[in-house]
Amino acid sequence: MKRFLMIFELFFLFAYVFFAIDSFSSESRDWFDFPILIGDTDGVYSVIASVVYDEAILEYAAYDLGEAAAFWMAAVNQGVSGKVTIAMAGAAPLLKSGSLMILHFKIKNNAELMDSVRMESALLNDGRIGATIADGRIEVDSRFISFPGSILAGPSIPVPIMIDDASGVNSFRAAVGFDENRMRFAGWEKGFIPSDWTASILQETEKILIELSGKTFLDKIGGPLIVLRFEPLERILAGEAAGIRIESAALNEGRILAKISAEPSRFETVTAVGDWANY
Repeated sequence: MKRFLMIFELFFLFAYVFFAIDSFSSESRDWFDFPILIGDTDGVYSVIASVVYDEAILEYAAYDLGEAAAFWMAAVNQGVSGKVTIAMAGAAPLLKSGSLMILHFKIKNNAELMDSVRMESALLNDGRIGATIADGRIEVDSRFISFPGSILAGPSIPVPIMIDDASGVNSFRAAVGFDENRMRFAGWEKGFIPSDWTASILQETEKILIELSGKTFLDKIGGPLIVLRFEPLERILAGEAAGIRIESAALNEGRILAKISAEPSRFETVTAVGDWANY
């Protein structure tokens, strides 16, 4: 419930994304249904999205939850003219891709519907999971780890869990998923964390749970917090997704935003890609 309440405090404006609606159709010329779609859903507990529409053509009327979020709670806000802001959350993450919500619009005139509705922004897990909008669908930014060169089956390989700015951090939690058909977890090593920090590494089915904490605050800019080791069970080509991914991450029990990214950034960002050459 705490996670659900928090998302109503976060209504951001994002880069404007066009959406052509010619792939959707209404049941009649009186009504138009606009689905909010999502692709990859692993670890997604909440969604905030905004949809803008042409008030000269459409009038927002109601919504229904889609099959992908049938057991989530949701609210729709119309505080801005010509804009619908959606807040959704659940106690459990989404289990499948598909429709999150269907917005119902009344057609006010017979004008061309093309470009009369578009999804403007999307925020997953309060921004902790990167998301983009492509062809009207919310897509989770790639969190799969790839390697710069081909990897042969056999010896273990290091997978450093990196952070670009660790200033003020004194705890870190993360879940790292992996494909047991392609990788075997082979152990771990501490990164640059202080000696007074404790580390708990638990292995579940196709998942590694990491908990790091200590009294000393980190002050390092960039580097590996911890290094996981995996043994490939088959050859992995250069640039190919290895079936390893960061599913969730939290710094200081969520008080510092941790955005999972495939590339380092200037924000407090937990990333699965490090400087392999200097590791």
